[in-house]
Amino acid sequence: MEEIEFNFGSNWTLLPEGVKEFAEGVQERNKWNVKVWFGLDYALVNFRCRKSDKGPVMAAAQAALDKIVHREVANGWSSGNKITNNRKHYQSSQKCKEAALLVFSPPEILRASFRAVWFLPEGLAGEIRLGYLVPDEAAAKLGQLTSCILRANPDGRAFLIGANSPKDAEKAKHKLDALAEHAAHSPQPDLCRASFIYAEEEQDMKATLQYLKHGPQSHLKIIFLDRTEHDLAPGRSAYAHIFGKGVVVRLWDSDAGKLLDYPKEMVPVITSERKDEPFRAFQATWTYNKKEFLHDLDLDVQSPVGSSQDSMLESWMTDLPKLDQMLPHGIKGPEESQQHEAQDQTHPDVQPSLVMGSYDPSQPRRLVPAPIHENDSQNPRVYPEGMLLSHRSTMNQQARKKKKKTIANSVSNSSNNNSNNNTGGNVSRNSNLRNNAAHQARLPIAAATTRPVSKPAMDPVLVYRISHKLMKMLAGLSMFTGDLTLKVNFGRIFLTRIDDDLAWRQGQKPRVPVMSIEQLKDNLDKYHAGQGETSFTKILTQKGADANFISMMENESGRIWQGSQRRTVYEIICRKTAKDGTWFLFVIEVDGNDFSHRLRCYSYQECSLFVHCPKRTWDFEVALSISPDLDELYGAFAKDLVDHMCVVPQSSGVPKLELNVKKAYEVETMVARTVNVASYERRQAPSGARPNPNPDPSLLEIREVRDMTPLKVTATKNRVKITIAQNSGAEQLGQLPMWYEVSMQSKIINKALEQNKELEIGEKVDWIPEQLLDALAFDGLVRSAAEMVKKIDGVGYYGDNKQEIVADVPQEGPDGPEGSLW
Repeated sequence: MEEIEFNFGSNWTLLPEGVKEFAEGVQERNKWNVKVWFGLDYALVNFRCRKSDKGPVMAAAQAALDKIVHREVANGWSSGNKITNNRKHYQSSQKCKEAALLVFSPPEILRASFRAVWFLPEGLAGEIRLGYLVPDEAAAKLGQLTSCILRANPDGRAFLIGANSPKDAEKAKHKLDALAEHAAHSPQPDLCRASFIYAEEEQDMKATLQYLKHGPQSHLKIIFLDRTEHDLAPGRSAYAHIFGKGVVVRLWDSDAGKLLDYPKEMVPVITSERKDEPFRAFQATWTYNKKEFLHDLDLDVQSPVGSSQDSMLESWMTDLPKLDQMLPHGIKGPEESQQHEAQDQTHPDVQPSLVMGSYDPSQPRRLVPAPIHENDSQNPRVYPEGMLLSHRSTMNQQARKKKKKTIANSVSNSSNNNSNNNTGGNVSRNSNLRNNAAHQARLPIAAATTRPVSKPAMDPVLVYRISHKLMKMLAGLSMFTGDLTLKVNFGRIFLTRIDDDLAWRQGQKPRVPVMSIEQLKDNLDKYHAGQGETSFTKILTQKGADANFISMMENESGRIWQGSQRRTVYEIICRKTAKDGTWFLFVIEVDGNDFSHRLRCYSYQECSLFVHCPKRTWDFEVALSISPDLDELYGAFAKDLVDHMCVVPQSSGVPKLELNVKKAYEVETMVARTVNVASYERRQAPSGARPNPNPDPSLLEIREVRDMTPLKVTATKNRVKITIAQNSGAEQLGQLPMWYEVSMQSKIINKALEQNKELEIGEKVDWIPEQLLDALAFDGLVRSAAEMVKKIDGVGYYGDNKQEIVADVPQEGPDGPEGSLW
């Protein structure tokens, strides 16, 4: 039934006692499902009801107001406490505002021993909605921490607080003040995708673009796509699009007037005799622990699914979600954000939100939990909707500058009002950290503040720019609660939306423009930072011998990496579908040793920094990943799934999995994978050896990913049982059963970001991005990645995706003078 929202105006303004009587009068005659609240903007009573009930509701409201006004006028309204003709009465009286708002408090607030109101600072009220500052999930957690009940007023301007004591209410207010202060003062994060071009000693050369299919042919066969991110079905395979339209950065020899002969044809890093060797970290001696499921009565009687079994098996392989069906993750409409409904633990809300709002991923993936926001042509930045750290993204820069002082003053005044209250502790720890040397000395990054002189092999200006971009990406996350990860992924970068006449082809006349590397970088940032403009694939190889080479690689000081940890993780991708057909994907990661588990968003990549390496086979990206705490929403489902999960080791290697999915949760299991992870730490130079030219505390991670497929699906009244084994792959579709991914992280950055996982709402972490910059943490990570990408040129040589180039690209471009590339 369609609903309508309207406010009820009059020449008279109701005072708090008048509002109370008016509410009682409307409720006496309320035969409809109507919601009533007091709005602060114009001191008016607001209604939401079914559209067909608007007339009767307005009549009831008119009758209640007429009764009050006629009586008060007859008795001398100026001496009463029900009405006034001062339209600005509530602008000057905070106490009156609180009293009027509390009249329409929900029952759980009215039953509380103490009631209070927290107001959104005036300077922020015009920029963000309250639901973005503190989403429902965060408000529930904040209530638990402070022993309060928090409900947002439907106008999005205030929180109604029910508490056991004034002390608890003030504690809640203090935390809300801290969040508001952060919103007013925190810098804007630079979450726009950025491209950089690492040409090594050729950094001063010109550059252009070339179709992938017209480059070295040995580079085509080693490209493999992940079936969860790309459609590999015959007739619509993503390989055709990437091979036909994929464009890469190439260097231009101005003296010779031709493309530079890079990257070279591939040369294997391992001999053909050794190419089939297994990855030594997980060869025959590696064992998988057995796990039995928790016995439950609803598992006793199982029967085949019957005729639907084939469709369920087919769904596992082919029925992967489409981007336009995805939930706008955590983004709620004006009406949704104003309502709070009790969540049933068995049927959790499908829209998790960050403590400071929500986010949109910036990678165009097939299983992505949110639509991508295109760049604004005037301000090409990709900001996540609803995220407190970027809530001002819809405003232009000039408007932000004008409001900055007003916002700061407003928040400061709000904070000062509660400065003498006992709030149960300082929730803004080390807020003056940047200027406090004592605090800096005890941070985990302090030990890394002295480093050798930077290696000249990588352009220091390039390192400087990448490092500052990473610093800006992390800005504004000091109050985020959840998982933050910054890592380097190695793979291939493809530009997939380039006009046909803007890239080089075989036999083409030299009419496509070339430009400096810096100019090309600027154009990529300006025109190719949006949805679907750039693709990145992380599959490096299918050969364990290549993984051995990477783990054992050397530089002038000897072996670079030393084994640190090995573990097995079972990744289960799940889907929760909402009533409107939209859905959200999340991953349950199950530890293969003790079978503990954690939850994360499936594709939680927030921002990528792409580093094109035109002299090399592979490129790399530096990806910032953000995942909110999903335990509130899906923790019960995840625990039940893991408790009833069975792991059956097999003599052939990878174990079978049995998933017993409880139907009541209405969550589907989409994909399962067994992932063996080998971690390595950077070695220090041995005694007597030359000093390590790059002693940064980097971490290397090699992931051996084994795709799984269902063998059998059976069902009971309450559960669906899925038996899963390793997928044999689909060679002719370019779909691998097993592959290797390689990434790098910084121990310094990881230790800082670890604080965010256990951060309490309203608190701040000890680190700031500038400290990581000063500690050369970004510098070290980038230099280590540049060193690595030079050494893995021949990795993947023996791969063959068996995909023909089915998309035809014209061999000859149109005639015409050389002009701008865009």
